[in-house]
Amino acid sequence: MDTIVADDLLKILRPLQSKEQANYKLFVSMIDYIIAEDTPLGKQLGVINIMEHMTDYNEEFDMAPDIRIHFESDEAMLNFVNILKSAGLIQARAAVGAQDSHFAAKKQSLSKNPKVAAHMRPRVMFYAVDYQKDLDLE
Repeated sequence: MDTIVADDLLKILRPLQSKEQANYKLFVSMIDYIIAEDTPLGKQLGVINIMEHMTDYNEEFDMAPDIRIHFESDEAMLNFVNILKSAGLIQARAAVGAQDSHFAAKKQSLSKNPKVAAHMRPRVMFYAVDYQKDLDLE
């Protein structure tokens, strides 16, 4: 991976460690410019698309949308997960109860239905609700 491009990616990932909505909003605003599927780094990482999803909760509390990044393979997704971890971000694990994590990742889900399979590609998800340390929600 090109060092300059990797440095750009790490610059927008490291501030996420703070779990603050302001840093998450900055990340959301820049992600398309850094790793979208048509950018050099996006192609190198195997990004297929980036989807934003605004929930009612996010809107009510003026949060950024949730982000879902789809990859062309499990291997490409796992490579990106390793980059996230190298930036100090914590991956959510299957568990009961609250977790202190920055992102979740899921491998390819196999389905014989092509429409379902297209939505179940390997993906990394960022949820705005995980970034609330600087918000007064009371």
